[in-house]
Amino acid sequence: MDGKMMDRTSETLCRIQALAPLVAQHRPEFDVERRLSQPVVDAMVDADLFRLWTPAAFGGAEMSPRDFVEVVEAASALDGSFGWCLTNANASGQLAAYLPEPVARAWTSTPDCQMSGSTAALGTARRTKGGFIVTGRWPFASGIMTARRVNCLCKIEGEGDPANPVLIFCHFEVGEVTIVDTWHVSGLKGTGSNDFTVTEHFVPESHTHAFVGAEPGQPGQLYRFPIVSLLTLSVGIVPLGIAKSAVDAFIATADRTRAGTTNPLKDRETIQADLARAEAMRRAGKALILSALTDLEEALDIGGETLVQARAFFRVALAHSAETCVKAVDMLVACAGAAALFESSPLSRIQRDIHAATKHVAVAPHLFGVGGRIMLGLDPGAPRF
Repeated sequence: MDGKMMDRTSETLCRIQALAPLVAQHRPEFDVERRLSQPVVDAMVDADLFRLWTPAAFGGAEMSPRDFVEVVEAASALDGSFGWCLTNANASGQLAAYLPEPVARAWTSTPDCQMSGSTAALGTARRTKGGFIVTGRWPFASGIMTARRVNCLCKIEGEGDPANPVLIFCHFEVGEVTIVDTWHVSGLKGTGSNDFTVTEHFVPESHTHAFVGAEPGQPGQLYRFPIVSLLTLSVGIVPLGIAKSAVDAFIATADRTRAGTTNPLKDRETIQADLARAEAMRRAGKALILSALTDLEEALDIGGETLVQARAFFRVALAHSAETCVKAVDMLVACAGAAALFESSPLSRIQRDIHAATKHVAVAPHLFGVGGRIMLGLDPGAPRF
């Protein structure tokens, strides 16, 4: 990483850390409003945090995946919902590299360009003159309540076959979709990950692009990665940050005693050992992601079976890290005892958030099976990995 990139990443980390007091101030509102509070979103715009994966040609940071890991981890350590909305907006922002340049430039030329989206292929797109007629309902559109634009994945009618449909991304102004208030959940309450619908809506072809095998219009190294790999990485980082916040929160309260005892938690050997285990698990999960990311980047130049294996194990690394981070948080909650049950304890929210974050399909347990199948010389058994 060159010095200029290091400086830019360090500056981004400083901007995120500067928002810590504001995030803490508004955190209670996240649960009530079931979205990030507007002052927090406005501060994210002012800090230019929605263009980290947007092409540099359009004013974005075009941040490397490794640097993005550091940034999203730091954001998620401040708050799970904050980190989740930041990473999802930037995962959508990378799609600007696949749109016609005049369109992408108009949409991303200023920091106030938050995007939301859903990668569930639950819509249909019917070809028509100049574009597509789109109908569907999509879930889990994180940040949609404050986004400017929203994208969704559609199957093109009459193309491909049921087992292997032709998929495209369609992009809308947020005012063109109907938001359905579905986000009544236990964890990551502040993400506002509601459903949205579109019925028989025309989308110009210039506002669409392919998904599998999409060719970017921008030359940066970032866009050599498959879209699905970057989308899943963006999700897989969040548990690392949430687990870090659990470690920090536990240390901050380790001076207290548990009911029926006189010794502080920090003086108990079993607590000391479990704290170190939790931190080791978190760090190991991150190290595996970074190692698999390096392998994937190298495999881009090789292609073929090497790339297939690297992509599969990259997904295994994300699933393993998520699983490990959950175990680390649960271990610390157990160490804290009944105190972690109370809403006044940060660990209560942290545990709910990490269990919500690791339910995402990007880090689901079935990915171990995909990796195992490829190791055994079988087909992946999944069309998107």
